[in-house]
Amino acid sequence: MYELKNKYRNDPLIRVDLIIITAADERREATFEPAVLWVYCTDVDNCYATLKSNGVNIVENIDDKPWGTRQFTVHDLDINVFYFHHS
Repeated sequence: MYELKNKYRNDPLIRVDLIIITAADERREATFEPAVLWVYCTDVDNCYATLKSNGVNIVENIDDKPWGTRQFTVHDLDINVFYFHHS
């Protein structure tokens, strides 16, 4: 189970049992800026292993950051940025 939340506001916690990052044959043509999403994981190491074993484009390996989070970064084919983390 993975949890999504905004720790800077009192937004409701959203829980998801499965995160799907799809792969396509090619990058689509777009005239927009990539999105940046923060995904909170209850077990970020397991999430990292699962995504890596499924061939997801991990652009920054899992690491403990100086600001106190353990995180890794994923890009999709449109270069949207997904920061998976646990503090």
